Amino acid sequence: MIIHQATFYLDTHPGAFLQAYALQRALKEAGHQPALVPHHSAEAAPPGWKRRIGGLLTGERVIEASYAAFRARHLIEVQTGSRSEAPEAMVCGSDQIWNPHLIPENQVDPFFLLQSAPPGTRRISYAASMGGWKPESSEEASFRDALQGFSAISVREPSAKSLIERLLNREVHLVADPTLLHSSYDEFCQTPVENGGHVLLYGLQWSDLLRQTVTEVARRHRMPVTAMGGPLLPWKRIGRRVDPATPGEWIGRIRRAGIVVTNSYHGLIFSILAGKKVYVPLLTASLVRRNERMEHLCAMLGITKQVIVSDATRLPHDEIDWEDVHRRIDGTKRTSLDFLKQALS
Repeated sequence: MIIHQATFYLDTHPGAFLQAYALQRALKEAGHQPALVPHHSAEAAPPGWKRRIGGLLTGERVIEASYAAFRARHLIEVQTGSRSEAPEAMVCGSDQIWNPHLIPENQVDPFFLLQSAPPGTRRISYAASMGGWKPESSEEASFRDALQGFSAISVREPSAKSLIERLLNREVHLVADPTLLHSSYDEFCQTPVENGGHVLLYGLQWSDLLRQTVTEVARRHRMPVTAMGGPLLPWKRIGRRVDPATPGEWIGRIRRAGIVVTNSYHGLIFSILAGKKVYVPLLTASLVRRNERMEHLCAMLGITKQVIVSDATRLPHDEIDWEDVHRRIDGTKRTSLDFLKQALS
């Protein structure tokens, strides 16, 4: 089956690339012919002045070029302007495609609601996320109408499942982020020279809790800190900073870390896949609503008490039962792949 994918994947963000790649790989392994549809205008809101300055100081243009080359090697895209076969199905997701706060127009982009799908095309969402967004009562009707034409809907957070089921009065499936559908990314993982012996910090948001947590972890384990990319500004960091040039290097640095401290969803996922002790100081202020995805993942894998940090002076001490974690991942992987199979059959 020819399938077109609609998701975020053009930013220099490892999680965005990896979720797009992982779903495409799963579809290919199921015997389909997937291709990503480029949608440059809706990647994310324009960066603020702090991010622009940080980008200049961290060589973001070089990283952008590296990411572009990496995408060209590892992703299949629809060739715009060419006469290609029409898709039999379109799949949107994963990532926060239904979070209007990430879109310049501050509304859910019709592209990610598959409203441009050719007539007769099956419309499916896989692990779509709303990022904690809840439509106002005046917005519910248009959001509901946009979802009516979907033949199958799945999301990755319980709150989105409950909300959409209420709006549509039909079943919405809760599935794993596509990055959990694979245990190995060896095909492009780039391993750095240094090995273990350090705390790796990867932050989506800088906060006092994040700073306190990484400081306390480093002190207790007597390890230096390496801060890896992300929006951590050069003047707001602890330890040595490294900026991975590709998602493969990003994975490699997680694999080579001694311990990981992160408040990033995909930072958490790939720490788990690498079998790393990981601490997750929850997001604060305007990003609190995004904690659900990490809390749900930890609850699903039975590691909430071992991973989630709410007080840096009381770090979790329990060890992760990796055998149980892998068993739980296998279970949710089977359920998620079954959803895809049925939605596309």
